[in-house]
Amino acid sequence: MVFTLTAAPGAWGPGTVALTYQWKANGTVIAGATANTYRVASRDVGKTLTVTVTGKKSGYATRSRGSSATKTVVT
Repeated sequence: MVFTLTAAPGAWGPGTVALTYQWKANGTVIAGATANTYRVASRDVGKTLTVTVTGKKSGYATRSRGSSATKTVVT
């Protein structure tokens, strides 16, 4: 089975804010996992997953929000 997680960043503003994403397994950055979706892989078994969303807009402070962890990935 294939599972894909999707980040739901909520509302950011004012106006348009550039959002970036970083997925983590057990708190460790997953290299290359920088889209708003993440396809769960066999390497993730036994780990919990989170995503951090960072918003940037000229003239404003950069802000980041982290998700709650998933349940432990099982096979």
